[in-house]
Amino acid sequence: MFTLLFGLRQVMEVNRNRRFEISQTIATSLENPLVQRGFATFGSVITKESTLEELMSLTREQKDSTNAVVVLMANHALMTFHRNLSFDIVYSFYKGYLSLIGPSMRRMMTMIEYGYAMHQGSSVTEEEGMGTCLERTLPKAC
Repeated sequence: MFTLLFGLRQVMEVNRNRRFEISQTIATSLENPLVQRGFATFGSVITKESTLEELMSLTREQKDSTNAVVVLMANHALMTFHRNLSFDIVYSFYKGYLSLIGPSMRRMMTMIEYGYAMHQGSSVTEEEGMGTCLERTLPKAC
């Protein structure tokens, strides 16, 4: 009985340490200066009314930093989907950022999808888009 209790305690300790390591990994990735600039760009430069021309006029550093945020969030989402990260841990880190960058990030992704769909040489179509509904956001585009 004592061995069983000791083993249970060890499993709980390993789980606690694993959650701490995961939290440290997410925190470290969010501390990246490029990611922080991306959050600032989404929060102050890009708005929910931004046009494609305004997005194209961003500086190279702003484009790189917004790309870093999108890639980082996609990586965290994929790892959460595959249960490598806990949804609770990921949400606890992102909940402060989501209200700040959510509308501008959705706008940017919608405009990028719109640009790809309108580009003649693109293989991305309105039917096989990147996840947003063009009809709902840009009724004149369809």
